Amino acid sequence: MPPRVSTNSVPNLAIATEKLADRAVTAAKRKWSMSVTTTGTGSEQLIAHGLGVKPAFIIVIIRGSPTTYTALTVSEGTHDATYARVGVTSGWKYRVYAEA
Repeated sequence: MPPRVSTNSVPNLAIATEKLADRAVTAAKRKWSMSVTTTGTGSEQLIAHGLGVKPAFIIVIIRGSPTTYTALTVSEGTHDATYARVGVTSGWKYRVYAEA
């Protein structure tokens, strides 16, 4: 026989509307940046993001390959409040989306 649960033992997890509005993630509250298209060099490159804080995450978006195809390698460095640090294979075109 399954255990019985009374309404007295279930916590009230309701959240007031004003609290939802204050904590909701909206486009106006988000900090994000999209870089210009950059060409990889095979070494780590500093991509300025202008967020003023370390990004919570970045996405590297590949925009084009070199004329002579080479295997693509993407690596991340340690980002900070000024730069996203990424390494992309020489000749590959990319952009960096950063969000805080």
